[in-house]
Amino acid sequence: MSSLLPPTSYHLPTQKGFTLIEVLISFAVLLVAISGAIVLLQPFQTHGELEAGVDTLATAFYRAQMLSRAVAGESNWGVRVNPNQIVVFKGSSYAGRDASVDEVSELSPLVTPTGLVEVVFNQLTGEPQQTGTTTLTSRRGEVRSVFINAKGTAFY
Repeated sequence: MSSLLPPTSYHLPTQKGFTLIEVLISFAVLLVAISGAIVLLQPFQTHGELEAGVDTLATAFYRAQMLSRAVAGESNWGVRVNPNQIVVFKGSSYAGRDASVDEVSELSPLVTPTGLVEVVFNQLTGEPQQTGTTTLTSRRGEVRSVFINAKGTAFY
């Protein structure tokens, strides 16, 4: 007779999924973690932008020197460092250049250039008409310098 009796224990239906409060707390924790990561990674980004600027500047000096040595376009070639760009130009000065052949490389807004802003290399010899140092400074105060000697070699 016991087999005809209904079972004595009942199970309430279980609820599946997350409540709105659980989802909001998860998003809040995620936002805090992302914010912390951004703050911690900013110095690395700034340093990377500074290093990229130094590499770009040194490469531009080398490129202008090689074009002058090769007498490309039968002209001197030079480099001009502007606040947000580095320009390899054809001509004896930036003001009198042939702008149609400019090679422009972007310089990060996180980096500020100072010092020597224009270098022109002589045909055949590749020697610079100007020597000196261009200094790149990051917003965090990191400083890197690129020095051009009398032979046109860039040291950084």
